[in-house]
Amino acid sequence: MMTLTTAQIDRLFDLCREKGIDYYDIQVELVDHLAAAIEARPAVPFETALSEATKGFGYRGFGTMVKTRRKQLTAQYRRMFWSMFVAYFNWPKVMLTLLLLTVFYVLPFYLPLIVLKHVNAAAAIYLIAFELFIWWKQKRQCPAPRRPLLMLKLYPVSFTSAIMLNLYLNVFKGFRWLDGDGSFTLLTYRFFCIAYVLMLAIMLAFYDTKAKLSSLAIEKYPGAFTV
Repeated sequence: MMTLTTAQIDRLFDLCREKGIDYYDIQVELVDHLAAAIEARPAVPFETALSEATKGFGYRGFGTMVKTRRKQLTAQYRRMFWSMFVAYFNWPKVMLTLLLLTVFYVLPFYLPLIVLKHVNAAAAIYLIAFELFIWWKQKRQCPAPRRPLLMLKLYPVSFTSAIMLNLYLNVFKGFRWLDGDGSFTLLTYRFFCIAYVLMLAIMLAFYDTKAKLSSLAIEKYPGAFTV
C-alpha cells in the first residue's frame, strides 16, 4: 500500500477548504477517509483516485458528512452532560449535594424568615459569581483552538446563573397561592433551595463537560492548537 506525501496530504486539506469545510476536526476525518481510499489504489494516479474517492460522497458532497457529524456530536454531548450531572448524585460527589441540602434544611431552625429571604438572595448572587469564576478559570486553563473545531463550536453557552437569578426575582409572584399576597414563606424558601442545588449541579456538570471536551480536542486534534 502506498503512502501519501506531505504535499498530497496538503492537497486533501485544500480540497476540504474548497468544499467549504472550515472545521479542522471535520477536515482531519475527511482527509483520513480520502487518504485511505487513495492509498488502497497505488496503481491509480493521485488526482484520478482523488476524483473517484470524492464521488463516494454523492450529490450533496461533503455537506452531508458535516450534518451527520453534527448530529453525532450533539448526541455525544447530551450523553456526556447527563453523565456528569448524575455524578453529583452518586458517590463521592453526592456528598457535596447532601451537604448543601442539609445546610439549607437546618437553617430555618435557627434563622427567621426575613433572614432566610436574604440567604436565598445571597445564594443567587453567589451562583452568578461562582459561574463567572469557573468561566474565567477555564478560559485561562483551556487554550482556544487557532483553527475552528466543530466539536467545540457546537457546545452551548451556560445561562444557569442567569436562570437562577430570574427564578429568584420571580419566585414570589409564582407563590401567591400560598398566602394570597405572594409574601415569602418557608415553602418558598425550601423550593428555592432545591432549585438552587439542582442549578448548581447543572452548572458544574456543564463546565465539567466543557473541560473534558477541551481535553479531548487537544488530544485528538493538536494541530488545531498550533499554527
